Amino acid sequence: MKSLTKLVSLITTLSIFFLTIPLAIAADVARGKAIYNEKCALCHGRMGKGDGPVADSLKPRPPSFISKEMIAHPDARHKAVMMEGRGNMPSFQGQLSEEEIEDVLAYTRTLAK
Repeated sequence: MKSLTKLVSLITTLSIFFLTIPLAIAADVARGKAIYNEKCALCHGRMGKGDGPVADSLKPRPPSFISKEMIAHPDARHKAVMMEGRGNMPSFQGQLSEEEIEDVLAYTRTLAK
């Protein structure tokens, strides 16, 4: 009987934990959108298509977040580029916290849907 009680307790705890994860992620998207619009849209465009107001002046143009290639990139790669920069992409290390970068990433992932 003790084993059954422990199992039920474990299942309940894990269920609560895993059910709250989507809520935390969803809450971050709004903040990510605000940060994106302030820091990223100038190059990547409001809808993440790589068509921001300065995109034509950049070589190469900023990538589209809705392209199959960008969608296939793992989150770790996107985070590394945001932190370290790459090509024309500036580094946001020291400007954005790791949590803010997670928020921006969560938002850009919604653009492809």
